[in-house]
Amino acid sequence: MCKVYAIASQKGGVGKTFTAESLGIGLANKGYKVLLIDTDSQGSLTASLGYTEPDDMETTLYTIMANEINDKEYDHNTLGILHQKEGIDLLPCNIEMSGLELTLVSVMSREMVLKRYIDTMTGGRSERHFS
Repeated sequence: MCKVYAIASQKGGVGKTFTAESLGIGLANKGYKVLLIDTDSQGSLTASLGYTEPDDMETTLYTIMANEINDKEYDHNTLGILHQKEGIDLLPCNIEMSGLELTLVSVMSREMVLKRYIDTMTGGRSERHFS
């Protein structure tokens, strides 16, 4: 069984990035497999994990979401995932995501696009927790 945690708030500066990074590294240190997905178009989590120029990255969450929206085939297990020395995996994000947000307005079931990707990664066996 896989657990999916979402850390979200519209307010900035409340510690979302720090919480996600700390929780991910802590779980990895306990032996769990961890995939952190940065959904911030500023790439805050990506930058905090050492990728100082997220806007220069070719493959990001934008790529995954665009593939999901357009029903394109791709390797869900490897495309865009970066492996960290801390033992966690990261799906980075950058400014391209802000453009995709405009596209999502007209997409049917847009709230399910990221869920479909996560379900693929977890084999559909996951519990969801939100904070």
